[in-house]
Amino acid sequence: MECPGPSRRCLSASFAAVPHVVAALATNPTRAPGTYFPFPAWVEICRRRKGVEVPDDLILDYRRALRQLPSLVAAAAEPDWDADFLPCALSAIAASKDFPTVAEAALDLSPPSPPNSSIGSLSDDADHIGKHI
Repeated sequence: MECPGPSRRCLSASFAAVPHVVAALATNPTRAPGTYFPFPAWVEICRRRKGVEVPDDLILDYRRALRQLPSLVAAAAEPDWDADFLPCALSAIAASKDFPTVAEAALDLSPPSPPNSSIGSLSDDADHIGKHI
């Protein structure tokens, strides 16, 4: 993946946006669009990759917002997650804990959809696994 925006000014605007995105996410994490979780992670990934420091006037709010992500992911755990949301949630946690490489790897994941609760799909999965043992 390539970090968007060629300029540091673009990243500065992103640093300023992260606390606002996280604040919006915090209003109702279970109903927030899935794109709210990976945005702060991607900003942090790009910041680290480009070696850019967060401007002094934004650093406290930016860091505070990142620290909120794990609890917001936990709050969003109440409803079932789909296969698209899981990498976003994992990436947000990793970025908030200062693991940008793991955060990026999580965004690159595309896990298979979990099996339905139906017996048919479970037996299909068992058959597939059995062929590889």
